Amino acid sequence: MDASLMLFDKSRPEIVHALLAATHFNLREVREGGMDKQIMGDKETYWFAHELLRIPYKFAPYHAGTAGVLQKSAAGKENPNAVCGPLAHMDETGKLLHVNSRSSWYNHALDDWFASLEFYITPATSLPGNIDAQQQPWCVLGNDEEGAKKEVFAVSEAEKALVAKTKALNAHLRLGWQKYLENDL
Repeated sequence: MDASLMLFDKSRPEIVHALLAATHFNLREVREGGMDKQIMGDKETYWFAHELLRIPYKFAPYHAGTAGVLQKSAAGKENPNAVCGPLAHMDETGKLLHVNSRSSWYNHALDDWFASLEFYITPATSLPGNIDAQQQPWCVLGNDEEGAKKEVFAVSEAEKALVAKTKALNAHLRLGWQKYLENDL
């Protein structure tokens, strides 16, 4: 479950109610008043609001991966079975759909990361490989050499264009809404 990409049918009143409840749970005074001790942030407030109001919801049944560059050893050798970068989401066919650009802001410069976007990894099985969180950006390791053929992909021009569009939209929304939320986030 990750909150970097969420789709809502806001024409359904019950969805709007759940979003308002989740927004309330994410207010600073609610979080600091004890909510943070019970849940792990915005991902769970979305889920919790829907559960509390008994409104059906779904999560994409696909594994998240990461997008960026191949992992390099201390000697500079690339590992073709591991990709390092921010969290990435795939579409129903396993193609790169979205990259959590917020995480790339915190890990390193967004423009530098986007310029080096070459590969993504999407676990092909229900038992994905290991995550190396000791370095930043984090790295997702495929299951094995054979698995790399099924899990590590070069980013296509179409996928890079889609990521660029969502990156621009994210930047626009972040600047546009930040002034309204800076006291509550």
